[in-house]
Amino acid sequence: MACATIAFTIISVQPPRRREGMMAWLRVNRQNPCPVCGKFDWCRVSDDGTRAQCPRVAEGAYRHSDAGYWHQLADRPMPRPKRDVPPRITDEELDSRFLPMVNHAISRHNYHAGIAKLEKELGVPSWTVATTKVAWYPQYRAWGFPETTAAGLVTGISLRSRGGQRRCVLGSRRGLFGVAARKKKASILYLVEGATDVLAGLAVGLQVIGFPGAAFQPAGKLSRSGRLIADLLRGEPLGLRLVIIGENDQRVATGPHVTCPGLKCPGCAQCWPGLVHNVALRDSLRKYVRQSVDMVLLDEVKDLRAWYLRYRSAGHVALRSVWDESKHEQVPWGGNE
Repeated sequence: MACATIAFTIISVQPPRRREGMMAWLRVNRQNPCPVCGKFDWCRVSDDGTRAQCPRVAEGAYRHSDAGYWHQLADRPMPRPKRDVPPRITDEELDSRFLPMVNHAISRHNYHAGIAKLEKELGVPSWTVATTKVAWYPQYRAWGFPETTAAGLVTGISLRSRGGQRRCVLGSRRGLFGVAARKKKASILYLVEGATDVLAGLAVGLQVIGFPGAAFQPAGKLSRSGRLIADLLRGEPLGLRLVIIGENDQRVATGPHVTCPGLKCPGCAQCWPGLVHNVALRDSLRKYVRQSVDMVLLDEVKDLRAWYLRYRSAGHVALRSVWDESKHEQVPWGGNE
């Protein structure tokens, strides 16, 4: 008995793409029934709420097609219903969640052993780690750096693994680092990117606050980091000077979507983010704070921690005197004014 072979051709049907200027149709349901017949099946309504396709009611329709009768609901788009957005978690609620985690990590029996390992990896003194409440979090297999608001509320924990990978604990909200370690007043307050530069600045003897890096500041506006810094300066004397330490992370950006001119570029977000983002932060803070704000770049080193490691390895005991002699803050960056 001969068997016939039947060949099937499988055709994948792709959903039609919505072109610009065309409306999309939404199926009705029990929560949003048809505005023409009141049923919750078969019918469709345009996404802007101006038209409906109802296969049941023909009266009042201006067009008929295989999809049903077309009804004009409004000449102008109807306001779409607002989504049920959950309320924003307050900083106090985040503090009630993350502060016990920080206290538990500090109270562990092997806390000092974790500090010693971080001191060996970063090259910073252990007392700076203890002052900023940095600890080892075994559940994440990383060191945790608590980030706070200007008032000291812990809103998140940034993590740094032994290999240098960085991430945050789920649910964290980025904030400032080193607020709790700033005990006495000073004439100059330094702002640096990241937590490790704060540890190096404390080792030198500077008053330093860290903020999340690569936070671009829109023109005339402040990001969350900028708002937290502005809140920190409220109530501070007008004679306090703010000095932002930029990063010498200039590089040649490559790739198919890079428009940077390369080595001749004076500095852009692609080839020199540590300059562009900090200049934007400086310009934004000057509009919102009463204190003077400047930005400096350290000579021949990438950031403040690199400066600390360089002069510490050279045998300089009084690093603060070496810093004062370098007079970094007296030569502010004047580019991109």
